[in-house]
Amino acid sequence: MLGKRVGTFAMAAVMGATGVVLAVSGTPAFAAGGNCQARVGHQSRTGPDYYRPEAYCDSLNADSKARGGLDLSLAPDAYTAWFTQTKVWKVGGWDDYIGVNGAYTEIRAV
Repeated sequence: MLGKRVGTFAMAAVMGATGVVLAVSGTPAFAAGGNCQARVGHQSRTGPDYYRPEAYCDSLNADSKARGGLDLSLAPDAYTAWFTQTKVWKVGGWDDYIGVNGAYTEIRAV
């Protein structure tokens, strides 16, 4: 019983100290997030077809960045550059990727 009380006291002391640091820093913590979509850009050619990742975000949290990716089964995934701008399609470079399984978006904190 004593160990449980000591543990509770220690946790309260740590939480109290953290609260003071957070209050002093004044920096709110937000989760990375947004409303984004991705698609596979496809271009038919005489030789092999070409593909690229394309991504679009309606909104992104203030502390977030996003990128689009191509899910490739026979090579490392291909990506657009990271971006924070919304309501604009962002695209990666064209290449003759083989084994394209689809597209996805990644959202991370800046």
